[in-house]
Amino acid sequence: MASIKEIWKRYQSGKATSKDKKELIKAIDKKDAELDRIFTADWGASKDFKTDPDEIEHAKKRLLEELGLTKKRKRAFHGYRIAASVLVLIGLSLFLYLRNRDTIITIEVASGKTIEQVVLPDGSKVWINHGSSISYPKDFSPESRRLQLVGNAFFDVVRDPSKPFIIETGKLHVKVLGTSFDVYCYDDEPSSVTVQTGKVEVSHPQSNAKIQLIKNERSLLDPKSGTLQKVKTDSGMGIAWRNNVLQFENMELGQVLKNVERKYGVKINCPDTLLLKSRIRARYKNEPLDTVLSDLAFMTNFDYSKDEKTNEITLKPNPYEKIE
Repeated sequence: MASIKEIWKRYQSGKATSKDKKELIKAIDKKDAELDRIFTADWGASKDFKTDPDEIEHAKKRLLEELGLTKKRKRAFHGYRIAASVLVLIGLSLFLYLRNRDTIITIEVASGKTIEQVVLPDGSKVWINHGSSISYPKDFSPESRRLQLVGNAFFDVVRDPSKPFIIETGKLHVKVLGTSFDVYCYDDEPSSVTVQTGKVEVSHPQSNAKIQLIKNERSLLDPKSGTLQKVKTDSGMGIAWRNNVLQFENMELGQVLKNVERKYGVKINCPDTLLLKSRIRARYKNEPLDTVLSDLAFMTNFDYSKDEKTNEITLKPNPYEKIE
């Protein structure tokens, strides 16, 4: 038989079975010495414990349901000898929830590092691209699943109609119930959302603009007016980066180079604004940096040099025309 300490650990991690919870209630009722020591240590871990009435009711409802004490049995429940023990467990459940809710987890993938996959508290999955980060609570709130994104990430969200999944960026808010989609929102670059499955709501808080997207649709934000535009797209191309593929479809060289910088962890300088507006259609899978730069140089007719000490690359237009 598992010890009270082992059962309590499972309860803290959300893996406790119905039998585990009943054993905890019995231990509370019997004033188990080991459990008393555990409670004292956990309660003492937080001096600023604050509660909200709605959260208290949510915690009570959730635990009563977990213990099989539904509305039909509430009156009988109040007459149980172990009622006080259950209420203690409800209080502990709320304490653990609030403590986890206030713990913010931030995961960052630096430029040049490996794309990272993360599983969120609700089971949803996130792939974080180079030069990007996400921040989220250890436990989502009862009303919603909310997180912050800087940069680019792909989301595969577990469906839960009662708790919308909300992504906040510096420019856009994205709201879903359950779907898969890509959010691209770097500073000083065009922001977009591309849907692979399901339906997504995209909004721009500053202008109150709002649109809905379905599979193979993409939102484009006009940074000056704050308006949102919906366009048809191939969602597979927009998320090719998940498989370490750089894919560009009629993209300006300036934005292409920003993607190259993040993937390879380098700094690229190009003082020629006209060259940066060149349009690129290309696809690179696990290619060395020199191969990518040489190919781009051939397409847009530039030369480049690299400073090995600073890891910086400088581009300049080739004075000679390409020979067709």
